[in-house]
Order: sequence, then structure tokens, then C-alpha cells
Amino acid sequence: MKKTVAIAIPVAQLVEPKTLESMMALVNYSALNGIEIVSIGTTKGMLIDDARNLLAETFLGSDIEWIFWMDSDMVFPKETLVELFKTAEEKDTKMVTGVYYQRKGKHFPVLWSRGVETETGELSGLSNKRSETNKYVGAFMFPHPKKKEPGMCHAAGFGCVLLHREILEVMDRPWFKFLPGICSEDFYFFVNAKELGYQLWYNPIPELGHIGDAPVITKKNFHENLDKTDLTVAALKTADLAKQ
Repeated sequence: MKKTVAIAIPVAQLVEPKTLESMMALVNYSALNGIEIVSIGTTKGMLIDDARNLLAETFLGSDIEWIFWMDSDMVFPKETLVELFKTAEEKDTKMVTGVYYQRKGKHFPVLWSRGVETETGELSGLSNKRSETNKYVGAFMFPHPKKKEPGMCHAAGFGCVLLHREILEVMDRPWFKFLPGICSEDFYFFVNAKELGYQLWYNPIPELGHIGDAPVITKKNFHENLDKTDLTVAALKTADLAKQ
């Protein structure tokens, strides 16, 4: 039986041509591997939390099983969706994220850890002092560049997320909400989903790109930049390597 998927893309201004090109390859490759892309939904010029809520509401009006969230400034390897489904099945989870990197600055992974992930050794990044008083905040995670195994995480960006409709059906609306000074809409969603018992896993295999300064940022940019940062971060990197 084919897995059915709706693609959801909130668009601020435009969809990057490289994003469209990679999406076409992803759709074709997914179809060859038993994954049917039934619909592609977009919004334009809306506040990001409103856009995500509208796309989620539209999705629930269908009988499609999964929704795949893509950002309009990302580059997706053709096997991305296949890999996310592998993790969903292996870990029996209903939400999986890919790993991508910030477009600017030090290009940190858009991936955070907290709580049980920290206790099980998944934390390998910078701590955040607000994490004790703000349940939405975690610590940056620095997955090893050669890491292939999935891991648990606290939160992630919503640029490459596979989500089962069950989570949206049981969560209270609004699913996404921007709380100024507290959290972004993606943290809001993931933390509330986790409080309902759902686990967020990440799959580090797809080499996702984030269109930015390079002009496409990948994990290579992050690890090259990490070597040039301060000693504290370098020490954290060394500790992470020792865990592998």
C-alpha cells in the first residue's frame, strides 16, 4: 500500500528555483519508492504561524496520511522523503526532521536538545541559560559529520519535517504560534506535541541545503566554520567526536 503525502510550503515572497528543481526530483524518486505525493499546498505573504496553521487545516480536510513540510529556500536530495519514512518506521514515530543549517553566522544546525536527549548523550552543542525557565528553549546540537544513525531531539526548524496527521488531530488549535521573546512557531509545535507523548527524531543522512551566503549552506559549511570558532566550541566538538 502506498504512503500518501501532502507537501506544504509556506512562501514569504518566492520559491527559489533550486528548491523547485529539487522538489521535482524528490517527488519522482518518492513515487518510485511507494510514496505518493497527492497534493502540494502553498501560502504567500502570510505570517509564518498563520501560514502553517492554514496549511495544516487544509491538509486535515483531506484523507492524506502524512504532511511533508518544506521551506521555500531549501534544497532537498531526491531521497529525503524516503529516508524520513525509514526513520518513522524504524523508530515508530510520527514526526521526523532532516538536519539543515543556518544561512548566516556560524551556520549552526537548526536542531536543539533538552531533557531526555541530553541525558542520553544526544546533546553536543551550546547550552542556553534560558532553558531552565523556558520550556521551549534547548541547546544547539552538533551531529558528527559522519553520523548516519537517527537520534532524538527537542526541537528543530520546520524546513524539512515529516508529520503524521494523528498529531494534528489530537493537538489543540492553534498548532503553531509565535510567542514574542519566548519561542518561534516551530518550537511551540514540537514542545506541545512532545507533551502529548510524541517523540521527535532526526535523520542526518539527507544532505540538505539552505540557500544563503554560500549560496547553499550545508553541513560542510558548518563544520568548516566550527574549526575557526572559539576554544569552548572547539572543546565541545572534540567531546562530541569522542562519543561516536
